[in-house]
Amino acid sequence: MKCFYHPVIDAVGTCAQCHKAACRQCIDDLGAALLCVGCLSLIQKQEQQKEQAITRDRIEIIQRAIKRIRWSWIVGGVGLVFGIFPGIAQGMDVINRNDYGALSVIVLPLILVFFIVLTGYLFWSMFWGAPVVWGWTKKFVARFGVPSFSSSWPVWIILFSCCISVPLSIAIYYSVFGGGFYQYFKCRGVAAGRI
Repeated sequence: MKCFYHPVIDAVGTCAQCHKAACRQCIDDLGAALLCVGCLSLIQKQEQQKEQAITRDRIEIIQRAIKRIRWSWIVGGVGLVFGIFPGIAQGMDVINRNDYGALSVIVLPLILVFFIVLTGYLFWSMFWGAPVVWGWTKKFVARFGVPSFSSSWPVWIILFSCCISVPLSIAIYYSVFGGGFYQYFKCRGVAAGRI
């Protein structure tokens, strides 16, 4: 039997994958099997393609995490801007009541800053927490199923209100009391390539 790659040289074995005969130069012993140079190069090429695909996916995930972090700061900034309005409204209420007298010079800016920071934090934390709670809600509803369309309208109205108000309430509590920070730092870990 002659080598498939060198027809003038005698073969020393056959490839376990393609069953071609090969000489010593053209076959490799991998311990459990003999593979010819063609199959080895094909396997190496497939491994390189897998590694490149994994690297591309990882880069894409990191880029999405970086983009999400940027968007969170934009949403938080929008919240800061919206916080001006309730701060001004509360400050005007204090001025109209004249409860603080001369202290209103100190109290008014504090009220304004408080509402700006609070609203900015609410927007920012909801950006991180609401998608997580929505995912929980989808899993919960999928576990129990959805009633048929033959159900009465009151059933649908109750279900719809529960599917909006309950998850929204949970999202607010989860986000404000630490869930927003947890999700943010988890995303930062992804963006840094740690996760």
